Amino acid sequence: MLETGLINRPMSDLLVSLGHTDCIAIADAGLPLPVGVPVVDVSLKVNMPTMTDVLEEVLQYFLCERYLLAAELERANPSIYRQTTDLLQKSLGAPEREIINHEDLKRKLSSCKGIIRTGDFHAYSNVLLYAGSSSRFTRECT
Repeated sequence: MLETGLINRPMSDLLVSLGHTDCIAIADAGLPLPVGVPVVDVSLKVNMPTMTDVLEEVLQYFLCERYLLAAELERANPSIYRQTTDLLQKSLGAPEREIINHEDLKRKLSSCKGIIRTGDFHAYSNVLLYAGSSSRFTRECT
């Protein structure tokens, strides 16, 4: 039995299954989820855990190359927007940020390899993360 690290088996399975540029979403409790995309539901009660709680943990095991946020998050919940962008910019790889409208973000969910649903009740608290590649992958030059 694991006593350290990510002990949620479905979430761990999702993260280890990802390849370069694959996408996952960390979603608030109210985001409509598309049919056919696997969901790891970690919600316990209102705002437990929050999207940023889960993001902080995921980033310990996930190399993020790029991320998407809804423009509405900055207007509706500026402190959550700042916390989210701070966590991502401090993560390994300093990923590229893309801001899109919420409707476009919802449309992109169908291309995700999985969605982690949180208990977050803060409006627009969703992030799409695109997997980066490790510096361990090298090219042999001749």
